[in-house]
Amino acid sequence: MVALEPRELDELDRFLAERGVGSLFEYLELSEDADGDSTEEAIAKRRRWAQGQQANPKFRTEALWVIKNARLMRKVLGEARTAYKQALSQRTAQAAAESLGPFIQGILATGSLTPQGEDAIRAKAAELGLDRAQTDDQIRTWLERTGVQREVRGGAQPAAFHDWYALLDVPPDAPVDVIEQAYRRKYRWARQLRDTRQANQIYSHLDEAWRILKSPGNRARYDKSRKKAITQGDSVAAPELELSLGGAPPAASTSLRLRTEEDEPSDTTDRSMAPSRPTIPSDRPTNPGVPEALERSEPSGRHRSAPRPPEDLAKVAMEVSGRARPRRPDQAGPRLVVEGPTERAVKVGRTPAQVQLIVRNTGEGQLQGTVHADRDWVEVNPSTLDPNRRQQTVTVTIHPSRMPRRQAVCYIGISANRGQRASVTLQVTRPDSRPVWALAVGLLLSLVGLAFLLVGPLGGGEDPEPARLVVEVDPPGAEIFVDGQLQSSNGLLDLGEGLPADRAVELRVELDGFESWSRQVTIPPGQTLEVAPELVLADPMAMTEVDAAERGEIDMDGVKAALSERRSRLEACLARHAEVSEPGTTLGLRFRVRVKSTGTAVGYEAEEREGVEPSVDDCVKRELRAIRYPLVPGQYGEFSYGLRGTLPAVTEKPPG
Repeated sequence: MVALEPRELDELDRFLAERGVGSLFEYLELSEDADGDSTEEAIAKRRRWAQGQQANPKFRTEALWVIKNARLMRKVLGEARTAYKQALSQRTAQAAAESLGPFIQGILATGSLTPQGEDAIRAKAAELGLDRAQTDDQIRTWLERTGVQREVRGGAQPAAFHDWYALLDVPPDAPVDVIEQAYRRKYRWARQLRDTRQANQIYSHLDEAWRILKSPGNRARYDKSRKKAITQGDSVAAPELELSLGGAPPAASTSLRLRTEEDEPSDTTDRSMAPSRPTIPSDRPTNPGVPEALERSEPSGRHRSAPRPPEDLAKVAMEVSGRARPRRPDQAGPRLVVEGPTERAVKVGRTPAQVQLIVRNTGEGQLQGTVHADRDWVEVNPSTLDPNRRQQTVTVTIHPSRMPRRQAVCYIGISANRGQRASVTLQVTRPDSRPVWALAVGLLLSLVGLAFLLVGPLGGGEDPEPARLVVEVDPPGAEIFVDGQLQSSNGLLDLGEGLPADRAVELRVELDGFESWSRQVTIPPGQTLEVAPELVLADPMAMTEVDAAERGEIDMDGVKAALSERRSRLEACLARHAEVSEPGTTLGLRFRVRVKSTGTAVGYEAEEREGVEPSVDDCVKRELRAIRYPLVPGQYGEFSYGLRGTLPAVTEKPPG
C-alpha cells in the first residue's frame, strides 16, 4: 500500500473544506470503488473545466488548484487509494469523537457520572457510529480531565457537587464582569504549571465554570441545583486541584506578575515551561458569537482539554531600519523564506532552461525540508534542503521537449519542518515545435522580408514592423486585457506576436478590490513599450461584524512568508507617513487583518500607532490587499501583525 504524506493530506483537506465537500470522491462525483478508467476520466474532465475557468474571478482559485494538483489527485485515487480511504475512516471517527465530547461534558456538569448518564452517553456514541472501545476511551478521558467520579451501579454515593463560585473565589451573586475577571486571572495563573496533566485539569474546570456562569439560563439552572444540594446536606465545594507550584490559585487581591498575551507573541509558546495552552484574548469571554466548536473542549488526547478561544495570532515586529530585533527565547526556531515573487513568467527555447530559487532560513536552528515539482517535465535540484545552510539555491530545470503544449503551469513546493510551506508558480511558454520544412519556409519568408527592408517593396504599401508590449502590474495577479481580449491573469505580459504597430490599442487591467486601469497605447514599429500600472485600492476593507461560527484558523507560517514578500513596501509606508522626519524616531503600527477563505485580505483595523499619522492605514491596506495569503478553512480567518522600527537617517523615496 502506497502511503500519503501528511502535507499531501493537509493540502487536500484544506481544498475540500473550502469547497464544502467531505472527500475527493465526492468532489469528483465518483464512488469509492470506481475503476481506473472512470477515475482518470473524472480527473481529466475536471481539469478541462479548470483550464477554461482560470480567467474567471469566481472560480480562479479552485481552477488553479485543480491544474496544479492533478498529479496529486491521480495518486490519491490510484496507487494510494487504500491509504486515503483509511484516512477518511479515521477522520470520520475523529469527527464523531469530537461531536461526542460536548455531550459528555454536559452530562458531567452535574459533578458525577450516574448510570443513567453513562447509558445516555453510550446511546449517543452508537448514533455517531463509535464502537464500545472508542466510547470507553472517551468516557475515561473526560473523567480524568474533569476529575468527576463515576457512580457505581447499585447506590454508591455521588461525588461532591462542584461549587464553581468557590473555584473562582467570587460570591454567588457576583456580576458577570467580576466572574470574567476571576476567570481570566486564574486562567493566566494556570499557565505557569509545569505538569501538562495538572494544567489540563485546571483548564477544564475553569472553562466549565465560565461556560455555566456566563449564560443567564445555565447559571439559573446551576444555582437551582446548587441550592438543592446545599439544602439536602450534600458536599458542595470547589473541585480539588493538584498543584505543582504550591498553594492555591491566587485570589482577587493577589498581585502576581505573570506572562500574559501582551508579554509574548501569540503564535509561539514556551513548551519547556508551560503546557500547550493558548493565550486568552481580550474578547474571549465577552464575545457571544464564539462558535460551539471553539467553546468546547477537544476529546483527542493530543489536543487541549479546554475550549479553544479565538487567538490573537501574530504579534511580530519588523524593523524599518533593517536592523534585526533581539529574538526572545520563545520565538526561536527556523523560518522558511523564498526570495522573489511567488508567480513568475518564464520563456524557454528548445533546449532545457533553468530557474534559480533562493531559499533562506531567517530564524534560528536547522531548517529541514523537501522541494518538489508537480510536473514531470520539471526537475528540482536539490530535492532536500541542507539543514546546516542559512541560504541555498534550488535549481529548477525545465525540459521544453516534454511540455504537453506551448504554454503550461508548474507548481514548485517547498515543505519544511514545523509545518512551514512556500511555493512558486511558473508560467512557462516555449516556441512552436514545427517541422524542419516549416522552419525552412519561415526562414525563406524572413529573407524575403529582409530584402523588402533593404531594397523596398516592389509595389503597394509597406507592412509595419512587429511591435512588442511588456506589462508588469503592481500588485501582481491582475488580469490584463488588450483590445478587450484577456492576455494574462497573473499581472505579467510580454506580447509581440499579433500586436499591431502604429495603431492605438486599448490596454486594460482588472484586479478584485482595486480600481480598473485603462489606457490607449500606440507602439512604433520595431519598438518595445514597457508599462508598469500601479493600481489604486477601491475596497475600504472595513472590519464589519461577521458570524464567528464561520471562522477558521489561518496558517501563521504561511502568513509570515506571504508578508515577507512585501516587507520593504510595508516598511516604506511607515517611513512615508512618519509624524516627524527626525532620524531615529520610533515608528510602530499594529493592525488586525481579516482574510477570506480564498486567501484575500478583506478587513483591516489599526490597533496601535506610534510615531505615524493615521493616513498610514491607506498605504498599508493597499499592500495587504496585494498579498495572497494561505487558504483558510471556514469562511474567514484573522491575524494580528506588528511593524516597528526607527526612522533611518537617510530616507530614500519609498516605492509605490
